[in-house]
Amino acid sequence: MMALKTHVKMLSELSRFEKPIGYLLLFYPCFWGLVIGCDNLLPDFSNVALFFLGSVLMRGAGCTYNDWVDAPFDRSVKRTANRPLAAQKISRTLALAWIFVQLGLSLIILLALPSQIIIWALGSLPIVGLYPWVKRFSSFPQFILGLAFNWGVLLGWLVYQPTLKWAPIFVYCAGAFWTLAYDTIYALQDIEDDLKIGVRSTAVFFASKSKIFIQICYVCMWFFLSLGVLFLGWHWLFYVYVSLLGLGVWFILSKMNLENSQDCLAAFKANHYIGLLVLVGLIGSKLWKWL
Repeated sequence: MMALKTHVKMLSELSRFEKPIGYLLLFYPCFWGLVIGCDNLLPDFSNVALFFLGSVLMRGAGCTYNDWVDAPFDRSVKRTANRPLAAQKISRTLALAWIFVQLGLSLIILLALPSQIIIWALGSLPIVGLYPWVKRFSSFPQFILGLAFNWGVLLGWLVYQPTLKWAPIFVYCAGAFWTLAYDTIYALQDIEDDLKIGVRSTAVFFASKSKIFIQICYVCMWFFLSLGVLFLGWHWLFYVYVSLLGLGVWFILSKMNLENSQDCLAAFKANHYIGLLVLVGLIGSKLWKWL
């Protein structure tokens, strides 16, 4: 019984179930897509719930897969050295089986959604599979993560709409720049270890100019969000809203010491509120149009 509890704990750690920030950052773009795609003010609760469960499971599968691929690197990084696979607390075979269990459960959820999005959903798997390998040959693995982590915008839209249009594509681009920003902040925690072992990232590439790069990414996020709402024909107050939100993020970042790992972690986690505020802004803009 004790061995079973230990294995369950290790599998949970592999999936980062105890760290909700990851699946929330994956879920918010899904919720954005559902909101801009549905004809009512809010999407159906059942669809929101299914996308939330899918986000938890797919983030778990992705984390497990990343640890499975990156275990040799993780052993050399202080922050990740004690992860189950890096510390050899669990077998690679069991971890691989756990990946497929989570993918199987995700597939069951996918089959409960409208059939037209199944092919689109499966289309994200090659991007997810590529992500952990990119850091070996490119300085922009965060770009690939952005493509994968915001795929839910397109899926959420397609739950209610028969084809893609410019609006969800622009919101998807906004999400990709958002991920570029927050994952560069996240990568700054490990920059010293990454330099020693030869792992590449936007944080390593931009080094002392990382803060400027991050701020530019947030500006691009606000720009593409505004374009998306413009093509939806929603209320112009949304542009003011996201502009003020963007200025707030810019100001907060300018005051943060991104050479301090604790500040980086706090700044990364704060993106939960950015995702939530964008969601509130989208719903508010939609409501204002109807009034």
